[in-house]
Amino acid sequence: MNIKLRLRDDDSDGENGISLCSLLKSKPMRGIEYGNRFTLGQQIGVGGEGKVFEAYDSALERNVALKFVDRQEAVTIAQLNHPSIIPIYDSLEIPNNRFSHFHVMPICPKPKLSERIKRKAKESKIRQNVGRLIAVCYAVKYAHKKGIIHRDIKPDNILVGEQGQTYLSDWGLAGKLGDKIGDAVGTRGFTSPVIEIADGVLTESIDIYSLGATLYTILTGETPVYFDGGKRVNGFSRIRSFQRPTTPFLSRKNDDDCHSGGQCKKQVVPSFFPPHTINRRAPKELSAICLRALGDTSTPYKCVSKMISDLECWTQDEPLSEDTMREPWLDHQRRWLGNNKFFLVTRLLLIGALVSTIVLASLSVSIFLKNRQITGHQEHKERLEAIASL
Repeated sequence: MNIKLRLRDDDSDGENGISLCSLLKSKPMRGIEYGNRFTLGQQIGVGGEGKVFEAYDSALERNVALKFVDRQEAVTIAQLNHPSIIPIYDSLEIPNNRFSHFHVMPICPKPKLSERIKRKAKESKIRQNVGRLIAVCYAVKYAHKKGIIHRDIKPDNILVGEQGQTYLSDWGLAGKLGDKIGDAVGTRGFTSPVIEIADGVLTESIDIYSLGATLYTILTGETPVYFDGGKRVNGFSRIRSFQRPTTPFLSRKNDDDCHSGGQCKKQVVPSFFPPHTINRRAPKELSAICLRALGDTSTPYKCVSKMISDLECWTQDEPLSEDTMREPWLDHQRRWLGNNKFFLVTRLLLIGALVSTIVLASLSVSIFLKNRQITGHQEHKERLEAIASL
């Protein structure tokens, strides 16, 4: 297949176009027919190892984005079709270059979730961003069903559209469930610090940790903060070397592995500061969800579905699962009263009407008896006066 790009065929930039060699910092590509289908504009982003350019597609007369990627990312994204994953219009092959493909995509919305996160935000702002995170969780759940692990979930990779759409972008580091972890890692602070994960293979827990770290950032405006010898430490500095750290981390062992069917080795995770202790406006329920996603509990999430369930329970003001947070009795009563206002008002009105009826009936009987007594006294007096007059 010939790919038509309006580019200069020399190795220098100029007014009439951009050289493909200069564009991708690679040797000139072969098999390219310089034509007039795509007219490249400015670079609008960098995803993974690929670059993203704005372009005009003259064949369909619309503005698009072209992302130059390697074959692995091209194959990965081609398997995904979800409302919260940026769709691919077309994927074309470029021979004899390490960027072997480029995707034709819609131009992504520019605002990122990281730009909408404020330090110590109010609950109303937190609620809005949690709704966006739930949309991302559904995209991750869909990818996991397809056997794909994102590996680099963070606020910078979550895009927010003008009409409220939420997209999870940048699948450049994605891998298949069960593959070896390898040398590639995500972003410090959002990559799981678990030292040994099922013999070093990709599992769902890697993305679940990143979702928890993103929620931590939504609640506090910071990357996860953990306890290290009495000091507050942001992020995790040992994500590249899978070696046991010397700092006193919390250790525990999971006997069942719902991802690979085998037994996991011991997992070492830091003990994090609860988000509501950093931002007192952060709800304790979200703080509990966050810590469970980060693995800082005895029952960490095994799959994204349970995290989604807890997040949606919070948005609907319903109690979380007991594994996440056991609700105090007083809080349970308060929540029940808040969720059953109509029922309570109806009951109170009925009780009030019944009491009013009883009170009115009692007053009516009392007045009737009083009037009868007065009438009896009056008749008795008149009778005595009649007798006296004889």
